[in-house]
Amino acid sequence: MSNHPTDGPFRLEPLSDNLWEMARLTRELRADDQTIRRWVREGKLPGPTLRREGRALWDPADVEPFRRRRLHRIGAD
Repeated sequence: MSNHPTDGPFRLEPLSDNLWEMARLTRELRADDQTIRRWVREGKLPGPTLRREGRALWDPADVEPFRRRRLHRIGAD
């Protein structure tokens, strides 16, 4: 049996301050939460990086390309 790093005990790491909740994502993308959910369903926007305690959390690096295009498209960049 191989000794793989994931074979060890499971550890729950604290959340990074860099993850964005839906409220932050709506501000950054200048769109409401229903629109963001639709974009995720349609595959236009990456889904949450993590779900914890009923909250969806996104890594800003995952959404940055979409954010840049969105702000450019609406003339807010």
